[in-house]
Amino acid sequence: MKKILNIFTLILIFNIGKSFGQDTIRLKGHLRETFLLESFELYPDKTFKWTNEYDLSWSEYGEYKIEKNKLTFDFYIWMWKPTSMSIKDSISKVPKKLSTRIFEIDEKRIYPITEKGKRVIKMKDPYYRRKWSWLFGNKYEYKIMADKKL
Repeated sequence: MKKILNIFTLILIFNIGKSFGQDTIRLKGHLRETFLLESFELYPDKTFKWTNEYDLSWSEYGEYKIEKNKLTFDFYIWMWKPTSMSIKDSISKVPKKLSTRIFEIDEKRIYPITEKGKRVIKMKDPYYRRKWSWLFGNKYEYKIMADKKL
């Protein structure tokens, strides 16, 4: 009986780690395949946390919605949210949204959309210039990848 209880306890311990946080979806935006520019964490209650990872690190919070192949982020809180409240409760106290960003979903890849409705595939990197950038331009491939399909 004691062996069965020990085995059951081990199974329970190994499965607890897998059950927490499995609903959170992480998106990471890389420039030139090496530099992490930004990251998103999408939570099950339709809220998200955006973090600028490139030069200085800060976070913004808001709500997201997914309609067909469009992912829309509405930003409400910049920098700090109250630690005593959830993101959802903090957003309900804010009178208006700060900004909106729209993305297009294609499997695990997410593309930022411009105001004209075009996909952003390449982005300028002002910190790293190429020798021939005056001739060929200074744009590098920008990828936002999800850890699982949206």
